Amino acid sequence: MRISRSLQALSIFASLSVLGTATSSNATVTEWAESEGGRMRVVTLDVDQNGMLQAGLEIELKQGWITYWREPGEAGIPPHIEASSPGGGVTVQSLVFPVPKLIMNGEMRDIGYDQSVLLPFKLGAFDPSKEISAKLSAFIGVCQNICIPFQAEFEITAGKSSKATLDERQIIETAYKKLPLQPDDNFKVVSYAHKHDNTVAFDVLLPEGAGETFEVYLTGPNGYAFSSPSNIKKTGRHAVFDMDVSGLPKRFSMPGSNWRVLIKAGGKAIESPLQF
Repeated sequence: MRISRSLQALSIFASLSVLGTATSSNATVTEWAESEGGRMRVVTLDVDQNGMLQAGLEIELKQGWITYWREPGEAGIPPHIEASSPGGGVTVQSLVFPVPKLIMNGEMRDIGYDQSVLLPFKLGAFDPSKEISAKLSAFIGVCQNICIPFQAEFEITAGKSSKATLDERQIIETAYKKLPLQPDDNFKVVSYAHKHDNTVAFDVLLPEGAGETFEVYLTGPNGYAFSSPSNIKKTGRHAVFDMDVSGLPKRFSMPGSNWRVLIKAGGKAIESPLQF
């Protein structure tokens, strides 16, 4: 089944007021910005010798609320972070996501998180010998019965006087442990191919003890995700299945396109790049 960002849902988001308050930091952690569905803040570590700053957007959700993965599903907005600094040059280098889950909201299928989550990201480039101020703008969607856009501005300082605490390091380290694993010989995509019937055929080696069930999130162009494998045949640890990608734009060309697939099985998850 195709899961794509809904234009109707986006218009609903656009029509609502953006919530959240501007916050300023001490050295390595900002104050919380509050919204109806939860709150968020930024945690930072120390600038490394290459001028990179490891950070995380920490999102605490209220009971019954959700937020979204990098591809949110049928309705929702993916998290987005931008950075700026007085002298320029500070940019968001990467934003990575812990393993999400499929969340059913009536007939709507969302991909995201129904518990608090931290999204790790990196900022560059800083001069480790100097103290530099930067502004971060974070924009996420939080949803219960209605979906509310939540935007907040944060100010951080980084450089020689900023020293992260052990608690802040543990917050970031714990988030990285929740990211998808790299494929290995115990759990990997053995082969994949785009077929003429507009499906992608997969052969996957599942991890030991995976059991009979697994989940697949196939993502291609921004705004498109597919999460319903079909024609499943399982032999031992090998699972063969198809993913229907017929929901793509008619003029979209598969050859040369870059995709990713995230597979969850046996309490583990891997994410593999795919190139057609």
